[in-house]
Amino acid sequence: MNFGETLTYWYLRLNGFFPLANFVVHRGEQGNRPGGDVDFVAIRFPYAFEEIGGREEDWDLEVFQHWEMPIREAIAGLIVEVKTGHFDRNDLLTSFSEIRISYALSRMGFGPHQELGQVASELANAPLVRYGDPSIFIAKVLISVRQPAAKDLPPFFHLPLEHVSMFIENRMEKYIDRKRGERIYFPSDLLQYVIWRREVSGNPHAAS
Repeated sequence: MNFGETLTYWYLRLNGFFPLANFVVHRGEQGNRPGGDVDFVAIRFPYAFEEIGGREEDWDLEVFQHWEMPIREAIAGLIVEVKTGHFDRNDLLTSFSEIRISYALSRMGFGPHQELGQVASELANAPLVRYGDPSIFIAKVLISVRQPAAKDLPPFFHLPLEHVSMFIENRMEKYIDRKRGERIYFPSDLLQYVIWRREVSGNPHAAS
């Protein structure tokens, strides 16, 4: 994963999601599906809880509320693309194509494969769909450094990479006393660095 994907992975994790990174989209047997990958598919269940860092006040609820995605009351799924450099309209059309959406939805397993074609069609034309009973909310999200131009783009939610980064840094700072001794247990060099930087900024003698 590149640095943007690593930050995104931890943003999803710290908001209670189970993220699957770099999900490979295999070519169709009849050549009817181009290969590629989805940066993340992620699933969240409504009663997610951790004593340290996994409480309601720890999550980025304003973002999900703005998207009208009730993650505290319903199962949620995300299809996420991360762009740290240049991209254009064609990149986004490919990333959020109905074929890739359908493939990702089948992997998520929210319903029988035969039923998900209609859901994929709806999600190709909307940033968020509501499926099933009880309801499952599924959204497409682009995380990027810059805001994409709005003209002729597929519908999706946009989240600035800077927001993702600041959310992670603030979470690490909030629990710095708890995480200082546990820094090495996080399986990410980048996250270990973020924790270490917060330790040093708060206490010059903490660099060791």
